[in-house]
Amino acid sequence: MALGDSAFGVHGTFGVAAGSKLLSGACCPTMDLVAIVSGNRLSLWRMQGGSVWVADVDNVIDIEWSPDGRLILCIHQPPRATLRSVHDGKQVGELLLSNTITRITGAWWIEPDEQPPTDELGDLMKRGPNTPGSAHSLLARLPLLEPYKDPLPAKPNPLGAPMTFGLPDPKPTQDWRIPSPVVQSIQSLPPSPITASLAPADRVPTRNKPSSTTKDEQVDPNRGTLVVIADSNGLVHLFLDGSYAVGEVRVHPSSTAVRMSGLSKRGSITSFGMYGSGLTSGTTRSTSLTPTLVHVPLATTPETLKVARASSTVKALLEYIHLGIEELEIIWCGRSKDGRGGVRDVGSFWYKIILEKERAHAGRITLGPIAQLTLLLLTGRATDSLQDFLGGGGKLTDRSINHWEQIVSHALIRMRDYASQRISPAAERMVIVLEEIRGWAAWPDRYAQFGFSQQAIERCLDRAHRLVAYARWLAIESNAELARFVEFIKFMRSEIQKAIEPDLNARPPGQTQAQYDTLEAMAYIEQGLVESALSTWFTGPGPQSYPGELSQATPPTMREAVEQARRALEGKDDATVRKGKEPAQAQGGRSLLAEYPERNVLVIADELAKGCAEVLAVAAGATTRGAQVDATPAWAGDTEPPLPEGTLEERRELVRECTWPSQETTPRPETYVITRVKRDSREYLCLLRIRLEHEARLQERASIVIECEVDGVGVEILDIAFFDDNQLVVIMRTRGRAHIGMIYYRELGWIEDVRGTREVVSREELMELVMRQYETNRMGSARLEQAVARSRELQGCGTGVGQLCVNGRRGRRTACILDSGGVVEVLDMEGGEEAESESEQE
Repeated sequence: MALGDSAFGVHGTFGVAAGSKLLSGACCPTMDLVAIVSGNRLSLWRMQGGSVWVADVDNVIDIEWSPDGRLILCIHQPPRATLRSVHDGKQVGELLLSNTITRITGAWWIEPDEQPPTDELGDLMKRGPNTPGSAHSLLARLPLLEPYKDPLPAKPNPLGAPMTFGLPDPKPTQDWRIPSPVVQSIQSLPPSPITASLAPADRVPTRNKPSSTTKDEQVDPNRGTLVVIADSNGLVHLFLDGSYAVGEVRVHPSSTAVRMSGLSKRGSITSFGMYGSGLTSGTTRSTSLTPTLVHVPLATTPETLKVARASSTVKALLEYIHLGIEELEIIWCGRSKDGRGGVRDVGSFWYKIILEKERAHAGRITLGPIAQLTLLLLTGRATDSLQDFLGGGGKLTDRSINHWEQIVSHALIRMRDYASQRISPAAERMVIVLEEIRGWAAWPDRYAQFGFSQQAIERCLDRAHRLVAYARWLAIESNAELARFVEFIKFMRSEIQKAIEPDLNARPPGQTQAQYDTLEAMAYIEQGLVESALSTWFTGPGPQSYPGELSQATPPTMREAVEQARRALEGKDDATVRKGKEPAQAQGGRSLLAEYPERNVLVIADELAKGCAEVLAVAAGATTRGAQVDATPAWAGDTEPPLPEGTLEERRELVRECTWPSQETTPRPETYVITRVKRDSREYLCLLRIRLEHEARLQERASIVIECEVDGVGVEILDIAFFDDNQLVVIMRTRGRAHIGMIYYRELGWIEDVRGTREVVSREELMELVMRQYETNRMGSARLEQAVARSRELQGCGTGVGQLCVNGRRGRRTACILDSGGVVEVLDMEGGEEAESESEQE
């Protein structure tokens, strides 16, 4: 047929930046949206025209949509894989990729045909997504832990000049949180805070209300899907539910400049095939005629899902714990690189001022601030320098003392509440999940393939129990220091009032009686004003035991156990084996603070995260450790150094492929490959059809050559895309005018195997053989104007390149074309078909 008729309807036409890229996966599968890359920006457009959002990105080279169309998987170079929300373009996640990847060559998001199977025990006693008695069923009964508040101000620094002491910082707030790299490396399903007994960040739950009655757990629409990412090293990396990394599988013997393509599902996400190609002589590619079949039977088993959920919950809880401890550390100790001062240094600020006053009055230091304050507290008599300080000479005004009280008391209250209501409960929830994992480790019939180490899990449990104990201890000590600080501030206010009003000392004793606890105030002066024991919870080494923990190994015999018990009762044993002591108690004249000087909860949390990451990484790799790869022998590379990937991309011909079930009584995989071939300033389309027998065994091959001419004039092929299992779309240009055409490729006059007795091992060899058969008139051909069933002239693509992406899903059958000038045309490929059928009926 002649080119130029209006066979397709127009959705819209709009303009983008010149030089933009329209990647093959740019069309959203479920909505009329298209993603376009312009330099270091990714923009989402409505197909009728109009930008939805624009996001800054780093060198996106490929795009893949989630099956539900709500997430965009962006592939970057250097190798990264990020997930962005379709609503606002913000990054909502990043897939964990190995640092050995040099380049990503393909990405696919496989959709399941049916919902993944559930555990038979869960079906027996249905309780939503949780198996009765499991860790998640217990977590569902617990109150949701409240989310953390907004980030702290950028640089509040309460230790600035006295005139601005405690004033809010005029700079905007910034997120000071630094995620733990170890925690971020833990494999996880898409975030689900409620599953981990955490309240979502957008709301505060009802206190003491179980999560199961507060909000139902939302089912992830991408559950049961599989993301497959291929790299140039011949490996494919698998991610369950589009997020949970399960490891890598080698699918090509070569390890340099490998390209995997044409992924097709074999019934379910647990089995898929893909074609691999390597370099044969530096620049020539060799693509296998048969696909490599990959079977991952563990991908959809109930055990794998349970392990993935446990890993996700552990990661969410560790992030929650790390965030809380990090915030307390910054509030109390500060962060020097951000110019942020800590609350623990507030007392030192005034300590130095009193010291300067004493040096100014006496010319030297005789008593020191601590001795002066203690003397004033016990005798009521102040030195001249301290009297000057209390009278306002040190700028200790009512406003300053109010700020002092507010900053320290708020910090201690937050430390007490975080430790008792957030960090400790989160660590207790960690214990629940780790105990279930310990149970799996003792169940080899169902969990042996996950490689759980009983010893490693026990170490993680010990650290989790230790974190619970030290978090509770921190809450107790914070509350005790808060009580001492309150009495100290009362004492300071009383003495400031006396210094300001001298007549107050002449009042009757009943009216001037102190309203503070002298012992508590003196305890804060000695142990909290300059140096606080709370600092050791955020500095120094981590503890190896905690009060109540038996640090020594269990005695091997009954006799040794009895002897150890006797020594403990007689008080001759080490303090670490004595149980039942409260953190505030003293034993034998020594407090627990002295007996346990190492109390750094940051170290405990880091050690816990490292232990859990090691255990869960081994478990996540069970899916790929049990993978089966079925491939025919293929070329594995030669000794010549390959060209850089950028050069290979420039020299690569226009090749597209797809795999569908054949239209036979017993369907079998059928792969179609189309490539543009240039010979003597003329262009041809060479098509191959490869039918497989059982698994990856080749059975039938057919081919056809299409001459790219219309009315005797050569046609330039700009881009090609397979539309569905029966049609392909081609962008062509002749006489400076571009057209889009539809070819029904299954209905072409395919010519059966033309290779004769010659052995062909690669696609490239087969295509070369087909072209030689055509050039020597040993096989016929088709003409482009006859092969194109329907076409339409385009507004753009008159010069330069043309880029094409299509969506062949029923109800979303569209094609997008982008020319070098930035003009985007969106065509309705289904409307024209309906109009044509209606005209035939008339």
